[in-house]
Amino acid sequence: MTIPPALLDSGRLQTLIQDVGQDVLMDLIQGFLATDYETPLKTLTTQSPQQQRETLHGLKGVAANMGAVALVDACCQLSQRAQMTPEDQAYILRILGDTRGVMQLWVEQNTLLVKDDKKR
Repeated sequence: MTIPPALLDSGRLQTLIQDVGQDVLMDLIQGFLATDYETPLKTLTTQSPQQQRETLHGLKGVAANMGAVALVDACCQLSQRAQMTPEDQAYILRILGDTRGVMQLWVEQNTLLVKDDKKR
């Protein structure tokens, strides 16, 4: 299964592998997968516009570092809104879920590749 390019920039991940190494990148991604971003996102509609922008800004920064382009785009779009709607909240949670799924798949695929390389 290939990773949809609209969700994840595999070029960014390859650059990170070159810059910090595969093991460090895997640790960073595992940290992203383990972090609870859902709780603050589930309260977006009850936050002030400033709090919403701060929540989205933090997530956008992490997503950009990981090459999660769809999540970055969603955060940028939603941070321009005066106030979040329940539909906006559902949208960002769906994109986050999709991104997590794709990142998990990437980790699984690349863990297999690393194991194969070590056997040689």
